Amino acid sequence: MAKTKYFLLLIAAFTINNVIAQSKLDWLKTDTTQLQLELSETQSIYITKYKAENNIEGAGEDKKAVDGSLKYGCASDGACWGKSPDKTMRAYSNLNRLIEEFEKRNRMTQVTYSDSLSMQIRNQLHWILTEVPYLHNELYEKAIRYYSHLEKVERDPITKTQLQDIVLSLYEMEMQYLGGKEQLLATYANAKLIYYQERDSFSEQLRPLYKVFEEVVAYQQKENAAYASVFGKVYLAIKLFEKREKIMRSHGIRSQEFKEVSMYDPKWLVKELVPLSEVVNYKLTKVLDMKHRKNWLETRKVIDGVLHKFGE
Repeated sequence: MAKTKYFLLLIAAFTINNVIAQSKLDWLKTDTTQLQLELSETQSIYITKYKAENNIEGAGEDKKAVDGSLKYGCASDGACWGKSPDKTMRAYSNLNRLIEEFEKRNRMTQVTYSDSLSMQIRNQLHWILTEVPYLHNELYEKAIRYYSHLEKVERDPITKTQLQDIVLSLYEMEMQYLGGKEQLLATYANAKLIYYQERDSFSEQLRPLYKVFEEVVAYQQKENAAYASVFGKVYLAIKLFEKREKIMRSHGIRSQEFKEVSMYDPKWLVKELVPLSEVVNYKLTKVLDMKHRKNWLETRKVIDGVLHKFGE
């Protein structure tokens, strides 16, 4: 009986996780009847030439993606076009045409989420991301640029939050299928911090956000440390400590809420900031530009204030 109950709990947990994972990708739904596959003569000539130059006249070669899944229809230039390369190439060629029109119109007026051109782009883009998420990095660069624009001009707060989550999902998908985590993680972390700061749930996201910045700073190391990454980690460490202090005052040290944040005490804060202080001091010996030096100096001032307060 106990084994059966345990087995049922495992199935339930697996189902819930799948539902959560699927819900994160609900934005990828597309209307295949609206997929644009017709090509102009110029587009057809380009695709024919590309196939010949990149050894993809047939189905192409199959390779493994970063996450272990298979990438189909891979050309010699590294792009992988899926099980139906010709269809993907047609869809991608039309996506490029639509994005060019989108960017041209943006120079004259703001194209919003509900614009018909924007809807056409999403239909092409979502089909490709669903069918061939491992196509190439350029696909994600265009998708992130497109959705970042929509997020900036969106006024409805609910839609704006949804667009922010899509941008973050695109970074996650690119790292999952194409790698480049060392290059992408810092940009992803900074975007996530900017987006989440404005949300009511920011306090609940401090711990996972801090872990992301920990990873970023570890990747960059002292020599290549970026100001935004170091400042982000300093800022979140202080926020975690402040959250602990606030919960201690409002709920008391015996509360469950306090137990969940009790580790973020002054000793922890000092332990986290001392190595960051060393990074900041190192960068100040290397950075000559006054504007950038000012940023590092302000960060050192924040760190020194905390270390002085707690006796370091």
